[in-house]
Amino acid sequence: MYEALLAAHILCAVMWVGGGVTLHILGRRALKAGPGAAVNFAEDFGWFGSRVYGTLAVLLLLFGILLVGEAGYEHSRLWVSLAYVVWLVSFVLGTAVYPALVKKVREVGPGTEEGLERVRRLVTLNTIEITLLVLVVVDMAVKPGD
Repeated sequence: MYEALLAAHILCAVMWVGGGVTLHILGRRALKAGPGAAVNFAEDFGWFGSRVYGTLAVLLLLFGILLVGEAGYEHSRLWVSLAYVVWLVSFVLGTAVYPALVKKVREVGPGTEEGLERVRRLVTLNTIEITLLVLVVVDMAVKPGD
């Protein structure tokens, strides 16, 4: 059972974090391409976040919790606790902050400076989130404090 849970957990992490890095790069390119591309990116970002990455994040957490139990680890171990904290930060960004930014971009309309500024903010926050998620991948591999 351990191997199946580990494989499922790793696959979800690869798809969530790897896909997030790709989407982030596309967001940077869209900002350089101009307001129309940036607003279109925001729409895609919202769609992927709510339908793809949200599902992967929940599955990742579920498999991770089951994996910790199966392996006999403590949830209080530093490397597990750090992962939970970053997952929670990502959850808040994905369920509250990003949707609000995407909604505001829709409201102010494509091509406006305010809309473009909201997309810039979204990409900047996503830079922080992606950095934290990549650090969690390292955290899971290195398991500091063990």
